[in-house]
Amino acid sequence: PNPFISIQELSKIFINMKEIASVHKRFLSFLENQYKDFPYVNGIGDLIIANINYLIKSYSVYIFKFDSSLETLSSCNERSQFMSFLKTAKRHKTLILNNYLIMPVQRLPRYQLLLEELIKNSEPSSPDTKTMQESLVMLREKILCVNKAKVNHDNLVEFQNRIDFKDFILPSKSSFLSFGNELVHEGPLTD
Repeated sequence: PNPFISIQELSKIFINMKEIASVHKRFLSFLENQYKDFPYVNGIGDLIIANINYLIKSYSVYIFKFDSSLETLSSCNERSQFMSFLKTAKRHKTLILNNYLIMPVQRLPRYQLLLEELIKNSEPSSPDTKTMQESLVMLREKILCVNKAKVNHDNLVEFQNRIDFKDFILPSKSSFLSFGNELVHEGPLTD
């Protein structure tokens, strides 16, 4: 049988959703354990601080590959079997797949908003308020770094798309977009 979507296409569309789900399972477990012992949840700031690097790494991977995910989905949308499947699935849900795929891209700013609201509605003298404020500062810095890196990546992709790579000696076209590469200058070089 010929599947209407390949495993590779599924991987490109859903990127690292399992990794992101794992982060949230960890958060949920923490919150459930906290809530069963107290009538309110505390330790949110500690939770964010302890997991911020894993959180940022997971979402960064998704954010950087999101455009490719949408391109893959768009090419799959051209197949009648795939579209038929989506129409059947849509009858059971109110959102279309594209709307679900954007949600992880929006998650980091939502964490920031959640922390801001929690801080605003917490006792200023509470020790948890202080750790939430610290985690908010860390999260803002990390989000800013992710956003800057994404803009830089998009600039490199745009630049790469305008270059004829047959004149260059590179291991592959994708090596141009290696992590850490940065477009420093565009245009003629002069003395």
